[in-house]
Amino acid sequence: MNITTTALILVVVILITVSVFLLLELRKKFGFMNRFVQDSKQLLSYDYVGGKNTMAQVVIIWDKPFKVLIGFELALFGIKGFDYYGYAESGKQADGHHTIVIETYLGKGAAIFQFLFNQSFKEEHGPLVKVVPKWTHQPTVTYPPHWFQKL
Repeated sequence: MNITTTALILVVVILITVSVFLLLELRKKFGFMNRFVQDSKQLLSYDYVGGKNTMAQVVIIWDKPFKVLIGFELALFGIKGFDYYGYAESGKQADGHHTIVIETYLGKGAAIFQFLFNQSFKEEHGPLVKVVPKWTHQPTVTYPPHWFQKL
C-alpha cells in the first residue's frame, strides 16, 4: 500500500469511530431525557397525524404564565427519543389567558410534538394545545424548515 491509500483508510476509520461515538452519545441523551420527561408532571404531547408540507401555528393557552421547551419524536438508526429544538415564554392576552404561538414546519408524516413546561399541572386544569393551519396569531417564536425538508 502506498501512503495515499493508508491515509485514506485512516481517515475512514477515524470517521467511522467518531460516528459510532456520536450515535452512542445520542442514544444515551435520548435515554435519560425520555426517563426524566415521562416521569415529569410537566409534559404535554400533541399527536400530529400528518398532512401536507406546510408552516402552521401550534397555539398553547393556559390561565397562568408559563415557559416551554418545544420538541418532537426523532428516530435515527432505530434509536427513538425526543429532540428539543425550541423554547418559548407565554404572553398575557386581552382575555386574561397566557398564550404561546409556535410557528413551525409540519411535514407529510405523522409526528409527536412534546412540550415540557416549567411548572406542573393537573390534566383537567392544564394547558390547551391546538394547531391552527392559517395565520391567525402573531407568532411568539418561529422555526422554519431545514433546507432538506424543503426538497
